[in-house]
Amino acid sequence: MLDDLTRHQVVHYAPTLGPNAGGWEYRGADGVYRVMPVRGAVTVNGTDAYQAACLCGLGMIQAPIAGARALVDAGRLVEVLPDFTAEPMPVALLYPHRRQLAPRVQAVIAWLTQVVEPWLAETRPDDSPPPASQRR
Repeated sequence: MLDDLTRHQVVHYAPTLGPNAGGWEYRGADGVYRVMPVRGAVTVNGTDAYQAACLCGLGMIQAPIAGARALVDAGRLVEVLPDFTAEPMPVALLYPHRRQLAPRVQAVIAWLTQVVEPWLAETRPDDSPPPASQRR
């Protein structure tokens, strides 16, 4: 249950390190987005450190299942509280501002969208990566 989190530690993730740690993000049964304060032993600002801290036993993490699937399948991570998930993380592509975007940049953006979108889609029942035919 969600209340059991108070007996556990989490690895806090913050893009900029500071004194205010985050908490466990979730959408409640009422549909309202919340953050539950949870104690943690460490705060990191990089995804590799975030995952490594969890694997070393420093606490639980909230990571996109697409990036953690191999570790879950290998039994190195265990999914907890699947009914209390965080908001999906946005994916952004950055490129220099230009009046006319080069056709090759437009082509790469279109290709990346086509490849990544099915893999990150919430509607995939098994959260598996797309078929090899969609990966390049």
